Amino acid sequence: MNDVIVMSNARKRLFKPKIWRLITGSYILIITFASLNPWFRPRSENNFWSPDKWLHFAAYLGLSILLGLANARLKKNYWLAIMAIAGTLGFGLELVQGVALPFRSFSWHDAASNLAGATLGAIVVKIMIRPDDSSIIK
Repeated sequence: MNDVIVMSNARKRLFKPKIWRLITGSYILIITFASLNPWFRPRSENNFWSPDKWLHFAAYLGLSILLGLANARLKKNYWLAIMAIAGTLGFGLELVQGVALPFRSFSWHDAASNLAGATLGAIVVKIMIRPDDSSIIK
């Protein structure tokens, strides 16, 4: 019985929002740097199956999950807010690439990959995190 209590306390410490907010903020900075710097430019193909599109998908899937862990105590439709935040960041960074950076370009395929990753991540968050507390289901 004591082992269960210790495990439960360790689990609660692991899912403290402050830690996840710090990790999420750092992750957002990394995504922003990778999206806007002139040195890191993966070879982009206008094809949904290219490695670049999977990289976009995975980055925003991870972002949505981190946003969910950082804000696990939100109520009701928190997962929609997570999807909106991650999707808006992805679209906004693509827009900045197309408008303000001569060495980068806007891509609808990249924006769609970002949104798809953000959406799947938000769905994972909805399944994984209960809206009334920060514990992980199962």
